Amino acid sequence: MKDYDLEDNYTPGLEGFKVKSDILTMLIKKNLPDLYDFFESKMIFIEMFTVELIMGLCGSILPFDNLVRFYDYFFSYKWDYFYGFIIMFLSEIQESLMSKDDPSEIIQLLKEYTFNKSQRRKSSIGINSPNNNLEEH
Repeated sequence: MKDYDLEDNYTPGLEGFKVKSDILTMLIKKNLPDLYDFFESKMIFIEMFTVELIMGLCGSILPFDNLVRFYDYFFSYKWDYFYGFIIMFLSEIQESLMSKDDPSEIIQLLKEYTFNKSQRRKSSIGINSPNNNLEEH
């Protein structure tokens, strides 16, 4: 767990989770500025929807066959791959998110997308090799 910086996610105070959430916040601000501003205007904090993604390493949004492939890439490229994947995931659903006005509806959409198995099958999100063009963090 230490080689992959996973242990800190589960320590008292969740310091690893907080650091990873801060990195995701910064990456969303740089790579999806409209979505970042939208979240800010609706007072939606990244931690409100990333707990399952960070703590469960995307196990809540990927069907098993894609999850295995995701883990292959994660264990090769570590958190850089994870961050790129989350940015890609958010960019795919950005339009749907920004069509909502009520913050609770936005969080609900994120959670439903995350947990609804039928949505998983409809998604065009693929597990590609880590060739993302994210700005350095």
